[in-house]
Amino acid sequence: MRFLLPFDDFEPPVLPSDLESYKRYRQDSLKLFEARRFSILDEIKRRCALD
Repeated sequence: MRFLLPFDDFEPPVLPSDLESYKRYRQDSLKLFEARRFSILDEIKRRCALD
């Protein structure tokens, strides 16, 4: 499993603590959202092809 922020067994901080960490977090989250969007679109296409 990959986390967007370093994982420390649910200990704070829960948000990026500096600008570089925030930039990395933002880039990683945008990649995750894009991958999720494509995954959903692929599933919709697959299900529509079955009809």
